[in-house]
Amino acid sequence: MTVEHPPLSTQRLLGRLARTASEVLLARLFGLLGLLARWLRPARSRQPAPQRILLLRFGLLGDAVLWIPALRAARRLFPTARLEAVVSTYQYAVLSRFTYVDRFIVRDTDHFTRPVAWLRPTTWRSFVALVRLLRRRRYDVVLSCYGRMGARLALLSGAPLRYGYRDEADPRVLTHALPGGRYQEPLHEAAYNVRVVSAAASSLRRHPAAGSHPLPLGEGRGEGDLSLTFPLTAAERQRAADLLAGIPHGVSLVAIHPGAANGAAKRWLPARWAHVADTLAGEGVQVALLGSAVERPLVERIVAAMRHPALRLDGATSTPGELAAVLARCHVVAAGDTGPLHLAVALGRPVVAIHGPTDPQLTGPVPGARAHVLRTAIPCSPCYNLRAPADCPLGHTLCMRLLPAEQVVTAIRAMLASDY
Repeated sequence: MTVEHPPLSTQRLLGRLARTASEVLLARLFGLLGLLARWLRPARSRQPAPQRILLLRFGLLGDAVLWIPALRAARRLFPTARLEAVVSTYQYAVLSRFTYVDRFIVRDTDHFTRPVAWLRPTTWRSFVALVRLLRRRRYDVVLSCYGRMGARLALLSGAPLRYGYRDEADPRVLTHALPGGRYQEPLHEAAYNVRVVSAAASSLRRHPAAGSHPLPLGEGRGEGDLSLTFPLTAAERQRAADLLAGIPHGVSLVAIHPGAANGAAKRWLPARWAHVADTLAGEGVQVALLGSAVERPLVERIVAAMRHPALRLDGATSTPGELAAVLARCHVVAAGDTGPLHLAVALGRPVVAIHGPTDPQLTGPVPGARAHVLRTAIPCSPCYNLRAPADCPLGHTLCMRLLPAEQVVTAIRAMLASDY
């Protein structure tokens, strides 16, 4: 097969150059700020046990779900400390149902992670206001699980102890750096988050000084419990019961979530999803098509290619909790590498996960999940590396196109026929 790669447009090339230049300048700036912070606040010979800890992990729905084990570990390893976290509105909807964190600082963190957003004054005002708030909180420790932006915010918070990954921070910004960074070894995202927490706990027990030094990798090896849970409220369960009220008792229910927020290459072809849904519906399975209101056009393309009816729930759930309550009632959930799939795993549901540009060892279902992972092994996959949304850099998405629909149907049938 011959694949022609689309030429890189002048606009995209200039955009990449601008992003690279800005990152270089920011790295230099924050490196100098880190050096200044150490000069103004030298290391203590002894550091008291931390009383106030800030945790940072921006991201999407799935990122919040995969952060749960780290928050649980932080509560266990720092039982007397006050734990606080900066989260987005939808992260709050996921994490606030747990008791691990004492206070959530809810902000629209999405625009902090988009370079173009920094061209707007509102982004700067919001960021400065957040930094001022964090400095007033006077944290003893910051645990950053979100790359350079997390490390920079940790520095600006004024906390004397700052933990994170060396390759995901500007020089001298972290006081205690784990070697490497995400995607440099086959370590699951949930374990990556937990490792920062366990490294900090180990370091504070053995090396209480606030000096700048790297952490031996062994100090962050404690991956601990990576299991996921997701408690539901009575109102959420009732909403799901109302949405699924028309399904006869004893009929198998399979949920398909075809969308993905962070990149088009993570979305399998609508025609393939239609084939899967049609085949299952023809065998007497009730298929539910899920998605947000924004994903309604994608669901409509799937429905238009089907011969059998499906239950459309795109836009029917307004919160992660309502979506989770629907997933909890499904016998199997099929999706790409997306937040709803991780929600289904947290609810203990069997899942069929389709991976293309992302590595299932890193962002797939957590170890121990009841999961069947499907992917096509080609030389350019996986290619996702955190620097941009998961869009195919070669323009062909062969990693998704080469996965046949019958393989997904077979996996779902096997899940339905098993003892799950």
